Amino acid sequence: MPGARQKIWFVVHADAAGRGSTRMRAHQLCAMVRPYLEDRYDLSMLEMPRRSLGGRQRSWIEARPAGGIYILTKVAVERMPRANALALQARADGVCFDYVDTPMRKVNTFGADIHLCASLTQLHDLRARQAVGKLGPGRPMPLLHNADSRLYDLEFRRLPGLSTIYWASEFNGHLPKAVRARITVEHIETTADADRTIGRLPGYNLHYAIRNRTRWQADVYKPFTRGIVAAICRSNIVVLKDTHDVSEFLGDDYPYLCTSRDTDEVIAVLDRAARDFGGSAWDAALERMRGVADRVSPRALAGQLEAVLKELGH
Repeated sequence: MPGARQKIWFVVHADAAGRGSTRMRAHQLCAMVRPYLEDRYDLSMLEMPRRSLGGRQRSWIEARPAGGIYILTKVAVERMPRANALALQARADGVCFDYVDTPMRKVNTFGADIHLCASLTQLHDLRARQAVGKLGPGRPMPLLHNADSRLYDLEFRRLPGLSTIYWASEFNGHLPKAVRARITVEHIETTADADRTIGRLPGYNLHYAIRNRTRWQADVYKPFTRGIVAAICRSNIVVLKDTHDVSEFLGDDYPYLCTSRDTDEVIAVLDRAARDFGGSAWDAALERMRGVADRVSPRALAGQLEAVLKELGH
């Protein structure tokens, strides 16, 4: 029909429907970009049924109408074997795999026309993997990780003093006693934890984001979500320099980077932030964080998704 909008489905697996990551990277992302794209594209959610491996999944694919573009979210990609991915690709106008932080060795990468990259580190590495035959056909393209959309409904004002928060799982944080004495720890392990505490974030202006893992496996790409949260909260961040995406987002000279987990160094960086607070160095660092917020704004993400859709010819 002339003038009909191209159909886009964000595909979630029923087993992951209650996960916070699914809510953010599917339901929230779809809602965030829709206002910028809905004049040309019809965006909606689509649930892949439970117990959908093998023949049952193939039946679900064969029952789908021809055409449309499918964006398979993390667990849907994990549960899609190669033969079924290729079957879906044959029926669709395009198929995108959104791996987020899934270990690449655990997933099939064939059947994707676009490999969506939630981080810049992932984008560079998938291009390199493809060059040596370690990634299926299809173009790696960025669709950076979004913030929790509820952050945009909160009011962040300039605070009179420095207030530091660790807003993540305690199990993942590098939190020696001397650091804990300087910050507020809000343990986030479940969606309910995030729901309960997200409204407290306007009371902080420095986010602590040093993880307790020395290094990730080579095929795991962690989006810079803690930095994205801090940026939307109009806050600075204390983070390890070798954290994925930090250099590209903030630059190697961002003042609150740690080169190690050494407690003395971490405390020295926290002290520097306290000395800088309210001055020109603090404000210059905040300007870097505003750049992060701009790169993952709903408008910017809509532009990234539109580039993907145009690459698919739509």
